[in-house]
Parts: sequence; C-alpha cells; structure tokens
Amino acid sequence: MPKTLLHIKNLTLAINGKAILQNINLELELGQRLALVGESGSGKTMLGSAILGLLPPQSLLGGQISYKNKPLTQQDKSALRGKEIAYIPQNPFTALNPVKNIGDHLLETIEVLCPSLQQPARKELANDLLTKVQLKGWQTMKDLYPFELSGGMAQRVMVALALVASPKLLIADEPTTALDPETQAEILALIEGLVNKAEMTLIFITHDLAIVKDLCERVCVMKTGLVVEEGVTSQIFQAPREVYTQELLAAAFYL
Repeated sequence: MPKTLLHIKNLTLAINGKAILQNINLELELGQRLALVGESGSGKTMLGSAILGLLPPQSLLGGQISYKNKPLTQQDKSALRGKEIAYIPQNPFTALNPVKNIGDHLLETIEVLCPSLQQPARKELANDLLTKVQLKGWQTMKDLYPFELSGGMAQRVMVALALVASPKLLIADEPTTALDPETQAEILALIEGLVNKAEMTLIFITHDLAIVKDLCERVCVMKTGLVVEEGVTSQIFQAPREVYTQELLAAAFYL
C-alpha cells in the first residue's frame, strides 16, 4: 500500500454557483491523524463529503482528490464508502433510522459491506463490534431502538457501524458536539483507541482546537472555504501564524 493514502490537489468546489472550497491542498499519510478545524461554515464538512464522493460531479470546478494514488473520479465511490473510507456523523439520531432497531442497523450494514458472510457470522461480527465500542452484547442491544439510547450509546453504535468493514480511512465529523463533557471524553478515548489498534488513518472534523490537542498529529485550519494554516499540532498550538488560528485557540482555552 502507498505511504500517501489521500492526496488533495488544488481542489475547488461550488454548490449552486457559490464557491465552498477554494484551492485546497492536503496530503495524508497512512496511519496519520489529521484535524480539520474552523468555525461553522468554513468548509470542513464539505471537504469530508467531497472525499466520500457525496457531492454532485458538477460541483467540482478544479483540482482532484486521489486515494491510494488513483483519482477518485476513476474509482467507484460507492465501493469505497464504508469499505475503504468510513464516516461517523455529528448527530447519530439523525443518522439512525428511528423505526429500525440496532440489530437491523448492524445486520443490514454487514450484509451490504460483507456480502460473503452468512447469517451466523453476521451476528457474531455484530456482537464483536458492539463489544469493541464498549456496549453490551448482541442479545442485549439488538432489540433496542435509537430513542432508547443515550447520546453516548447512539454515537458508539455509529462507531460500530463505521468499523464493519475495517476501513483504512475514518472521517469523524464533530462526533462529540452534542455530548456532555464526560461522555465526550469517553467517545474521544474510544475513537483514539480504535484508530491506534487498527492503525487506521483519521480525519477528525471539529470547531474546537482543544479537542484535537492530544488526538491528532497534524492540524488544518479552515476559514470560508480556504486552508489558512496547516502543520504539526504542537507547532500550531505553540506558535500559530495566522490571527484566525490565534482566535480559535483563544476561544478554545479562554485565553
């Protein structure tokens, strides 16, 4: 496998004629952990959506995204999503189907992403995934519906769904925003532990620099669709070059 897993070059995107990303350049190595930070509307989630191939083709005005040294335009994005590149959303309760129980969510996802597995093996994998994310096993969880879960439990289910096919790249889009501080810390520790154990590559999207201080090796600061600063996390925290980065740090640490 190539050392560079993801390469974004001169990426420019527009939706309904309005530029949302402008000349984005990023390189992500295998096993690296990158934080995309910036205020709401800065383009963080749109960049994640572009990597996942969720935006319409006509939105691409220039540049390209390459995965494993091959442009995404030449790859079947639907085959990559879930299998190679997985996603954890900000709000699990809008992502989970309210009329399906947790067992159905897991078994349907496993069936789509691991079609060779038979029913007994699917249930075994579902049980293993629930254990990995520190939830009770299959027999306890399978009949529960999303409304019966706490925010932390629901987000753990989303993490389990993201891990079904052992992806190489995990995109976590503000997965702790709606959680209380204690649960937030638990979810962050869970994601960090799983990423380290599986040697996954991580893109962590957040508006809060404090969250990524110990989680990510590199930080990319975005503002109005632009990358205004990017570098090693320790350098960004100790000597930020841009006033905007300084303001984000001040907001995060009440400086």
